[in-house]
Amino acid sequence: MNNDADLQGTISAVVNRLNHTRLPRVLSMKQRVINGERLGEFDLLYLERVIRDVRYMRQITKNHPRYQALFAQVVGLYADVTAGALENERLANR
Repeated sequence: MNNDADLQGTISAVVNRLNHTRLPRVLSMKQRVINGERLGEFDLLYLERVIRDVRYMRQITKNHPRYQALFAQVVGLYADVTAGALENERLANR
């Protein structure tokens, strides 16, 4: 298999994991954060794992512009969840 085919397979796997695993879970977290809930330790560990995926996606999108819009949306979603979680923690510790 050549490098292009390998890369396309990797991209397919990352997008599949994003659609079927990462997004549903992170969207659930976002709703909980919007509702004022605090994220638990397991949620925070999951977000750390997801951020590692984002770093990997960034490397892919550097050379594949068609994925840059998707990458930007994913980063924005994670930023929203993280900011909301931090605000909820701040309010809980007042």
